[in-house]
Amino acid sequence: MKTLLKIGICLLLAAGFAACDKDETPVIGRLKVKYINMEATSVTIYTEAENKIYSKQNPGTNLSIDLNPGNYAILSTPSNGIKYYFQIQAGRTTHASYHNSETPIIKYE
Repeated sequence: MKTLLKIGICLLLAAGFAACDKDETPVIGRLKVKYINMEATSVTIYTEAENKIYSKQNPGTNLSIDLNPGNYAILSTPSNGIKYYFQIQAGRTTHASYHNSETPIIKYE
């Protein structure tokens, strides 16, 4: 009887551990950059403190980057040398679209 009780307790513990999911709260966000009717020669992402964290030459027409939540700036060339600021939120996507222009349209999803 004690053996059955021990087996039963072990099975209950195993079922309890199996039912516990890992913390699935997202900890990163995503930046998607799209160039419509134009071609960029480079794109650079800066932190709010002006530290360069990402740079890519000839990024193509679509670019996707995973970033930690926070405030960032994007500088895409050809441009007028102005950095445009955006925010990354955990589990969400920020879209920066360049439409025949040096100024991106920033949208949050």
